[in-house]
Amino acid sequence: MLILGPLQLILVLVSAAMVPFFQAGCRCGEKQHSIADVSVSTQSPADHAEPIRESSVTETDPERIVIAESLGITITLQDVLDVWERNPGVEEPSELIRKTLGYKLAYSEAKSRSINENPNESWVDYVERFLTLAFHPDSTCRNIEQLELVRHLESRRRRYQHPDIFHVVDAQYICCPKDKAPCVGDPNTETCFAEALPTMERAFVRAKLQTRDRASFEASVKPPSGQSEPIKITAYRFAYDFDQPHYSQQGNWVVMDPAIVKAVQQAQTRDVLPPVRTEYGIHLLYLLERKSKSTGDLSDPTVAERVRDDLCAEMVLRAHNRYVQDLVQGYPLNLQTEAVELLQNRIQGKNKSLYNTAHDELTLPTTP
Repeated sequence: MLILGPLQLILVLVSAAMVPFFQAGCRCGEKQHSIADVSVSTQSPADHAEPIRESSVTETDPERIVIAESLGITITLQDVLDVWERNPGVEEPSELIRKTLGYKLAYSEAKSRSINENPNESWVDYVERFLTLAFHPDSTCRNIEQLELVRHLESRRRRYQHPDIFHVVDAQYICCPKDKAPCVGDPNTETCFAEALPTMERAFVRAKLQTRDRASFEASVKPPSGQSEPIKITAYRFAYDFDQPHYSQQGNWVVMDPAIVKAVQQAQTRDVLPPVRTEYGIHLLYLLERKSKSTGDLSDPTVAERVRDDLCAEMVLRAHNRYVQDLVQGYPLNLQTEAVELLQNRIQGKNKSLYNTAHDELTLPTTP
């Protein structure tokens, strides 16, 4: 008989207790899931993260890249890009981030005032609509003084200056196509001019009697039914400063034949002009619109209205900016350096893609 010691007896009893477990066919390499296990496994690591953490995220996920935070307010790179789209003149990253913080605070302020948010507008649209309601032009620009208009005009006078501007409908009887010009001395061309002039004179008489607008002018100059004449109708705009020589007409939309320039010099809006000969053919002109030369003085009602509208727009924008700047007072910014560098690269336009290097992964702070 085998006599077992106390320690040996314990080992035998433990081994016997394990036999049913192994006989049940336990697959020890396979995890057994409970309902609770499944619910936990579907959560991402970010679900248990702190508000800011270090994690590998791709550049194509700007909504998760945290660029700054301030007193519990998180600002993502996408937030800043949304604000920058509406404020492209702001190019300093820290200034743009602070402006974004102001927009976020203004968003909260609008919500607290029960401003309804439209379902199809972005959060930036919502903030700017709130600012427009708070600083409406009717109230912001109510007391603009004459001195303010004068100062605004003097600082931007060239903006309100322009030469005479003409919008012309031109019925052309073509005798010398531009791709064949010049045609001077060509017998066929001279014959064409001789035939074209009486035709266009008759069209001028009809146009003077029938023209009320552009459509009636074009109808009046078309050849009678059954006749075929090479009349082509075009419309164009050009600018001309009659106080400057012809070789110093910078900014004109098209280079005009001197004969046409001379014809329109004394004409006014809605005038039908007698036939004009150029090197290409005979022209019958209808002056659809003329804007007379402006030197940019407030005595010109059109200029005065433009100056006031522009000044008002600037005043409203300044009011918006002051309000946003006041909101962020006392809010320190904790910037994330790598994300700020991405924003800087975007602003400088160093890359065609939205961020630094396509398809690379970056270790940046992210939101949960």
